[in-house]
Parts: sequence; structure tokens; C-alpha cells
Amino acid sequence: MIGLTENPVMLDADRDWPGNQPRREGVNDNEDNEELPHHEEGHASQHRFQRHVKDLTEVLLSKGSPFEEESNDLVTLNNKVFESSAAAESVHKSESMGQEFQGQYKNFRESVLDSNVTLLTAPIKRNNSLLFHEEKSKKKTDTKLRMQHFKRHAELYGQAFVVLDSHGG
Repeated sequence: MIGLTENPVMLDADRDWPGNQPRREGVNDNEDNEELPHHEEGHASQHRFQRHVKDLTEVLLSKGSPFEEESNDLVTLNNKVFESSAAAESVHKSESMGQEFQGQYKNFRESVLDSNVTLLTAPIKRNNSLLFHEEKSKKKTDTKLRMQHFKRHAELYGQAFVVLDSHGG
């Protein structure tokens, strides 16, 4: 647009501007727009869904229904792998955890947004809930400690060698 008015060719009245062109019918015609089918109504999507239902039915028939078992374990459908007890416990406690988190959000909203008691930039307490994760042990094994010891000493010996070699000794 810069220099548009300085160029006499650009100001030509007979020049084809986008607004001067006749309207092209059918390009973006919203008046007679028929409703197009949803992408999941297509033949390929329907076939894929039927295949998934068939595969799930085969798994349930071959491995047995996990809903008929009387255990509190968390099991995957396709290979009946048992998840950790912490994961199963977190799923069983998910409703109470959700109510607890909802209460935390309500307290945050009231203190920060409604009453302005707490600053918006104040740090928020971290949520340390472990969903589908076991608590990792932070104890280092004896072999890991030995490896760290050897690595540390190897670096020191390497540095000493470089210093001695650079001084010609």
C-alpha cells in the first residue's frame, strides 16, 4: 500500500480491483449450501469402526471379560497385564481426588480472584498426586555409588595427566 497514490498506473479507474470484479457464483455460495456429511459418516470411518468393534469383541472372547472378574486389580484388555498397585489405588481414589482438587480450585478462586487476598503471582502449591506412577526410590545402590566414585577419580587422573604432560613432566 505504500506508494499506491504516487503511481498513476495504480490509480487508473479502469484497473481491475478485487471489488470491481463480478461475483463468481458457486465458489463461496452459502445460500444453497447443502449440509455435508460429518467425516465420521463416511464409508472408511464406518469400516474402521466396525473393524475396531470386531477386534475388541475377539479380545474379550479369547481373554475373557475383565468386568466379570471379582478382583480390584487394574488390568489391560489386550494382554491382561496387571498394572501396579499404586495405579489401581489411584484409579479407585480418583473421585475423591477430583473433589479435593475441586476444593483447592474453589479456595484459589475465592482468595485470588474474588477477594484479592492473595496475589495472582503468588506461587501455587504443587500437586504431587501420582497417577499411574509408582513412587521412585531415591536411594542409590552400592554399584551406582562406586561408578560415580570411579568416574570422579578418572576425571581427576585425566586432568593431572594433561597438566603434567603440558609441563613436560
